[in-house]
Amino acid sequence: MARVGVSGILIWRHGVPKIPALLSQPVEFQDPLGLGPTVSLALAAFAECVCASAVALGILSRLACLPIVVNFVVIAFVLHQAEVSGPRGELELAFLVVFTALLLTGPGRYSLDEWFRGKRLAGLVDRRNELVS
Repeated sequence: MARVGVSGILIWRHGVPKIPALLSQPVEFQDPLGLGPTVSLALAAFAECVCASAVALGILSRLACLPIVVNFVVIAFVLHQAEVSGPRGELELAFLVVFTALLLTGPGRYSLDEWFRGKRLAGLVDRRNELVS
């Protein structure tokens, strides 16, 4: 449930608002790593929309958490380094902690990853039973 809720907040409050900015010209976005504002915005939007959607659904969750974690490491420790210890840095650190925990623990029982794993294991058992019979 936390996976869905936090991912939903990330998508709705942070990812979706980046899409119109990505489509506007010229792109105005902070460029903390020197990749250019368009690339930086595209990577952030990808992490906050596409990857957060995958995490919410529980599909390829650990892989999808990686860009989100990298995104928030950059935001917290590169972009807002002076503010991390203050009240403005709490949101970035909270997202970082939650998605790092999901990266380490996986999506949980109620996820598409788990459903596909169960289907695959059931198929393997069926095939084994056919071979034994």
